[in-house]
Amino acid sequence: MEGITDPIYRETLMAIYPEWKYFSTDFLRLPTVGELKEKHIIKHFGENIYNTQEYFSKTYFQILTTLRVNNPAMIKLISNMGIKLLDLNLGCPSKKVNAHGGGSYLLQDLEALKIILEQIRENFSHSFSVKIRLGYKNTDNFLKLLEIFEYYKIDHITIHARTKQELYKGHSDWNYFKIASENCSIPLILNGDINTLEDINNVTSTYKNNGLMIARGALRSPWLAKEYYSKENIKLNYHHEIINYYNCLLQNYTKYLCEPEYILKRFKSFSVYIIRDLTLRKLLLRSQSLDNFINILGNAPLEQKASVPFDSFMA
Repeated sequence: MEGITDPIYRETLMAIYPEWKYFSTDFLRLPTVGELKEKHIIKHFGENIYNTQEYFSKTYFQILTTLRVNNPAMIKLISNMGIKLLDLNLGCPSKKVNAHGGGSYLLQDLEALKIILEQIRENFSHSFSVKIRLGYKNTDNFLKLLEIFEYYKIDHITIHARTKQELYKGHSDWNYFKIASENCSIPLILNGDINTLEDINNVTSTYKNNGLMIARGALRSPWLAKEYYSKENIKLNYHHEIINYYNCLLQNYTKYLCEPEYILKRFKSFSVYIIRDLTLRKLLLRSQSLDNFINILGNAPLEQKASVPFDSFMA
């Protein structure tokens, strides 16, 4: 997710919750002027992730592009760097992105989409996937899109079960998972409002799929995969996990010499998702320093006190 899943965040989650099978970078916009440089790709991917086989092999590199971009040259560079998992973002609902012909805009411009898919397919021989929504303003093109993806031999499709117009409102229309499975032979990854163990069990038992992609649900409960793969879906101690989560993030952001102000900004952005108590969340969002944030979280009157203290690694 743009602005959230930076390399340090992903590296930390890979270490403390290895039960997640794959991770994805937030999307990288391929530039319309000039060309992408190898160092830029590595920075976005995360240098340590790129150079650590265990992390590298479970990271999808997601891109966002348009017809204005010199796609063949840049896709060749990505391929030559050894990246094996490439994902094209066709779901971003941002007005700015759509105005430039990228993201979910391409779900309505099928001719432009075909050209881009062909450019990528001709220059990238490894796993090439797409992440889509059900459509742009409506779902009229949904079956046509599936046919196009079949033609270009897309390796798998991640379906976020909303249109661009719906943004993140209401509930995803999971019925389209069934429609897709009945009209497409490509492996399907299901996405949208899958936030709890109950949601996971409901979706996997009801709809044919080759996996689930969890975004906001994973930000709310990063330990969700650990719970799912534990015997009988044993629920973890929420407050213990919260403290461990922030401790490990603090260690890694500090290790990479991030300034306290930057860490505080990141911690606040994470708290919007992971802190369920509204009063505590407001206090954290108002904190004026990293030490203040740590003290508030560590001393919060939680109903189940964590079994480990919150240590300030900035001290």
